[in-house]
Amino acid sequence: MFNKLERKFGRYAIRDLTIKLMIVYAIGYMVCLMGSQADPLFVDNYISFNPYMILHGQIWRLVTWILIPLQDNFLLYAISILLFYMPIGRTMESAWGDFKYNLYLFLGFIITIIAGFVLYGAYALYGLSLGAESETFTQILQLIGTAVGNCTIPYYITMSIFFAYAATFPDATVLLMFIIPIQMKWLGIAYAALYGYKFVMSIVTLIRAFAQYGFMTGWIGGCGIIAGIIVLIASLIPFVIFFFGDRSSRLRRKAGRYRPSEVRRRTEFRHNVENAKKAQRMTAPGSAHHKCAVCGRTEIDDPNLEFRYCSKCKGAYEYCQDHLFTHVHVEK
Repeated sequence: MFNKLERKFGRYAIRDLTIKLMIVYAIGYMVCLMGSQADPLFVDNYISFNPYMILHGQIWRLVTWILIPLQDNFLLYAISILLFYMPIGRTMESAWGDFKYNLYLFLGFIITIIAGFVLYGAYALYGLSLGAESETFTQILQLIGTAVGNCTIPYYITMSIFFAYAATFPDATVLLMFIIPIQMKWLGIAYAALYGYKFVMSIVTLIRAFAQYGFMTGWIGGCGIIAGIIVLIASLIPFVIFFFGDRSSRLRRKAGRYRPSEVRRRTEFRHNVENAKKAQRMTAPGSAHHKCAVCGRTEIDDPNLEFRYCSKCKGAYEYCQDHLFTHVHVEK
């Protein structure tokens, strides 16, 4: 499925998306910092994802919630970006390619937005079914809108990239707290357990609220908990789709087989092929597009010849079928 989408829409993929996204996060941190000095509720009043306010004209909130910082402390924020999120994101871009990485992130953002509106709509329908008075109904919608806004932050989507990295590079080693070496698979399991604990405790708290206050009061009063659960689940849907839903993509079967050297080789090969294809498109009409680096034959000399690039040669070297497996690899 992903390969078909890439062939059709791959040219629209944003290159170096991780760097661009980290720049957006840094700008968002500064905007929220300066805005909060003027208005302590700046995030809630102007940029959070609030479905109620969006449906009342503040459509910029569909995008601006991405600016909400991942950390409140600037030092921790800078360290997390430079030493954690940036390397992980760049590595996933190299391993997956620009299109699949773009699709993974934007799918997370879009599903989170849809989930927020679905939850908001569910509360709206519930309020209408009760025949709530106009003022009470509006208060319910404002409450759920604020609850969704407080829970919808880019942190969860960024963490889904972490889970993808842990699944793709389970044997990679990182320094926990810059001291303790630990493999990504164990760190991923630990974070998954933490997420599972939060999920279970949220469900338990919600059940207690229903038992103590009744369904209606618990449903309204627990809107913040419900919104948190929905946003958490929505952020993990891309991970489930990529690693469990699409068997033909091989992402799941290849998990753990990439190494940093392999990633660099794949990236260099992909860039070399792209540059070679650009050069071919610039050749004059009627001239050869393919040429064997060993014998010099082209498709003009023999239309039946097949040409392939060698992924082990340093550079964009193309070979005919007779020399693809017999040539000496070029080392620079």
